Amino acid sequence: MKTKIIAGLLALSWVLAAALVYLHKDRVQLVRLPPESLAEWYKPQNKRQVWLHNMFKLRREMQAVKHYALLEQAEPLALWTERLNEHYQKISEMVPEWGGRLDQDVMAELITAQQSNQFGQMGYLLGDLQQSCDSCHTQFRTVTATLYRAPDFQEMRVKPSQSLPETMKALNRKVNSIKIAIGAKDRTWALNSLGELKAGINEMSALCENCHSYLPKVYPDTVVETALEELHGALLSGDSKQQGEALGKVAVSACAQCHGTHRIGYDTQQLIKAKSGLLESLRH
Repeated sequence: MKTKIIAGLLALSWVLAAALVYLHKDRVQLVRLPPESLAEWYKPQNKRQVWLHNMFKLRREMQAVKHYALLEQAEPLALWTERLNEHYQKISEMVPEWGGRLDQDVMAELITAQQSNQFGQMGYLLGDLQQSCDSCHTQFRTVTATLYRAPDFQEMRVKPSQSLPETMKALNRKVNSIKIAIGAKDRTWALNSLGELKAGINEMSALCENCHSYLPKVYPDTVVETALEELHGALLSGDSKQQGEALGKVAVSACAQCHGTHRIGYDTQQLIKAKSGLLESLRH
C-alpha cells in the first residue's frame, strides 16, 4: 500500500510539474546549461581560453593518432596517443561534473591497441571515441560558445552612467529622429540628430577597439564615414528621396552590419543567462 501511495504522489508531482511548465512555457528555457565550473576555464575568469585550447589539442591529437596508425609508425603513434589520453583526462580534471561522460573503456582499449601495435583496430576505436565527443558537443557546444565566447555587452560601458546597450538604444533614436525630420522637412532637427549620431558612434568606437585591436580602425570604418558624409550632404542640398537613400546606407553600414553578428549572439546570451525561477525549481 505504501509503495502505491509513493508512486501515486510521484506521478502526481510530475503531472503538476508538466502543467506548470506548460502554463509558463513562455518563461521556460529549452536548453541544457553546462556546469558552472566550466566558466573557470574561459575568459574573463581565466586569462586564457584554457578549455577551448584543450579541445583544439584533442582534435589535433585524434587526427595525428589516426594518421600514424594508418602509416603503422609505432614511435610517433605512441607519443600522440599519450598526449591524447593526457588531454582527454583533463576534461574531468577541469569539470568534474563531466567525468562520467568520458568513455574511459574506449580510451583504455585505444592505449592497449597502440601498445600492442594493433594499428587496424585503432581507427575503429577512434570512431567510438569521436561519438562520445559528438554527443557532448551536440548538447553543450553551441550554448557554451554563446555564454563564454560571445562578448557580454551588458557589462561594457561607453560612459560611467551608460551601458553599451543603453547607448545603442540612444543611437537608434537618433537614426529615427533623422527619418522623422526628413519627412517633416525639418533640416535643423535632422542635422542636429546626425551630429549627435556621429558623436555617439565615435564615443562607442573605443569599445570596439578593445576586441578588434588587430585592425587599423574597425568602427567607424571608411564605409560608415563615407555614408555619414553622404547623408550630411543630402540633408543640406538633396531632396527627400536622396536623403532617405543616404540614411538607408548609414543604417546598413553603421548599424545592421554589426548587428548581424553581435546582436544575435548577445540577445541569445541574455536569454540563456536569464534563468527562470520556475525552471530552476524543476531542475534535477
